[in-house]
Amino acid sequence: MKILHILDYHPKYHSIYGGAEIATLRLIEKLKTNNIENYILITSIEKKEKIESNIYSMKTMHNLINFNNPNIFRNKIFSIISSFYHLIFPFDIYVFLKSKKVIEKIKPDLIHFHNFKKISFAPLIWAKIFKIPTILSIYDYWFFCPNETLLDNNGNICEEYSGIKCFYCFKKVSPKYRIFLPFRKYFFNFFLKNIDAFIFLSNASLEIGRKYGLPKRKLIFIPQIFEKSEENINHNNEIEKNSILYSGWVQYRKGLHILIKAIAEIKKLFPDVKLYVVGEIEKVEKDYVEEILKNIKEMKIERNVIIVGKITPEQVKNYFRKAEILVIPEQWENMSPVILVEGMYNKKAIVASRIGGIKEFIEDGKSGFLCEPKNFKEFAEKIIILLKDKDLAKKMGKNAFEKAKKIWNDEENAKKIIMLYRRLKNG
Repeated sequence: MKILHILDYHPKYHSIYGGAEIATLRLIEKLKTNNIENYILITSIEKKEKIESNIYSMKTMHNLINFNNPNIFRNKIFSIISSFYHLIFPFDIYVFLKSKKVIEKIKPDLIHFHNFKKISFAPLIWAKIFKIPTILSIYDYWFFCPNETLLDNNGNICEEYSGIKCFYCFKKVSPKYRIFLPFRKYFFNFFLKNIDAFIFLSNASLEIGRKYGLPKRKLIFIPQIFEKSEENINHNNEIEKNSILYSGWVQYRKGLHILIKAIAEIKKLFPDVKLYVVGEIEKVEKDYVEEILKNIKEMKIERNVIIVGKITPEQVKNYFRKAEILVIPEQWENMSPVILVEGMYNKKAIVASRIGGIKEFIEDGKSGFLCEPKNFKEFAEKIIILLKDKDLAKKMGKNAFEKAKKIWNDEENAKKIIMLYRRLKNG
């Protein structure tokens, strides 16, 4: 069976990627061992790597016009196109024209969409013309919310999805462009109704899809693929005393600001506490990063917070081996953070937000601790409990590992996806 996977970025060929891209590649690798013939369509490659024969790269309107260039916005036409394309109507005409040849050459039995904001829904039209079944894996809420996070302008959870309220969440965007936001849902629904199945990584996110209005018969929960190995399992003799790991983008929605405040509280009892911040910090929210750095200085915890920045997956493993505790202070309805899966498989004691899919996978008090997302004092209290009781931390890590083996059983989850492929292929 031939499957064409569509995603914007590939870790081997792009410098920007996140958990969604890592999860996608793990799925593709697992499908390959199950005799699935995989092809991948991505945006133009950045790194000077020899491209694999099953991978096709393609320019988009972003490459041709360079919407990130501030000089572009002096031209009102380009400014309107950019705002409309980013927020309202995700259809790249250039990709539409070029993707036809790729699809005709591969002749896939099915097209599986992953994270594809730059490529857009354009290839979906050819899929319908050529009568190729389609699947969409949901990794964030871009389809339901212009902010992608279901967070409103005040950082609170929004359950209205696309609509009138969106007008007030984009105050930095000119009102003459924001006026289109209430119509966003109609444009997106035009494409979404032509998807044959939606894969969600947690039941919590599946319920959001249902509330948004996606047909229940098209929705399926399949946990992400995570192929375990002995390499994933931490060795206790490598642990650094009183060390904490945060791994993820340095963005408001990821909640590092909550953890920074918690560290200031923890320091009162554990002056030697160390927080390692691993993740992209340069290509994200500049104002937020400046606020984080300012808070670290004002709270006088410069020696306690080590900003590692973005490193390779291999280097991340070293910090997993080093850390006593993994903290995931998500502020948005994250369905199934890759870092959570990795932490559970590494037998880490985890302190995380009680939000999204996280609360499905962590049993509070047994395989980790759950906290109210904005309550930094509760995060501090739970982390202190684990720093004081090393045996409890180890016990929780073992419990998390046992639960991870059941939820993220890569063989079982791969079978579910292949069965879905076959069902859609056979009509």
